[in-house]
Amino acid sequence: MRSCCVAIAGLLAACGGDTGGGSAPPVSEDRPLAADFEEVYRIGGIAADGWDAFTEIEQLDFDARGHLYIQDETGSSTRFVVVDGAGGLVAEFGRYGRRPG
Repeated sequence: MRSCCVAIAGLLAACGGDTGGGSAPPVSEDRPLAADFEEVYRIGGIAADGWDAFTEIEQLDFDARGHLYIQDETGSSTRFVVVDGAGGLVAEFGRYGRRPG
């Protein structure tokens, strides 16, 4: 037990408060980054009332074919929408129903 306490005390002493001996690099000012994006297609929006009307998008992902997968949460239900590379609807599934299941 005594050797264990001595070993722990030695480890704690070795982890002392050395500051590294150097100073931190100088801080530079923040500057805005310019971004230029090419719009490929647009879906959804305030006026959307069909398949492209979303409530709370939880996740987005693209596959190798360029299909966009959207996970949309609506209250207690989850809906998935698949959009092709041109912005057209491929599939939609998982919406609120009338019965369990």
